Amino acid sequence: MNTPNSLLPQKSTFYGATADELKQKREAVGWRAWFDQRLLFPHHGEVILESRKLTLNSWLTLKPEEITNLRLEFTPLYPRSLAGGVRGQFPSLGIFSAGRPLILETVPVGEIYLLIGYKWLWGTTQNAKWFAMLSNWLIASHRNP
Repeated sequence: MNTPNSLLPQKSTFYGATADELKQKREAVGWRAWFDQRLLFPHHGEVILESRKLTLNSWLTLKPEEITNLRLEFTPLYPRSLAGGVRGQFPSLGIFSAGRPLILETVPVGEIYLLIGYKWLWGTTQNAKWFAMLSNWLIASHRNP
């Protein structure tokens, strides 16, 4: 998936936390996070990808050179079981790959966990789409500084 400037800006909604914030929230929120994962993410709003920056509402603005790595995976801080949570008697679809967090390793604040385009009832995100877009954006930015 290309991300040429003609396709920018891209916008969606997000829930986000640094790794430290996520750890603190997991301890503070406890079992309630299994019912509503949004409780773990203190930052939320609109995410906008433009040609030279990624803006996460009023929380954080990142330039391509400030992002050192991207990952799309479950981790001990946000495991598959937590992403699936509980909806009635059953886990949501987040237990599958659609619930994986998008993790940005950044220079200013370290690891950031994101749920982009998160749908609470289904437990799904647009993270796979945004992983591809951000990967291409970073490659293009390093080619054309």
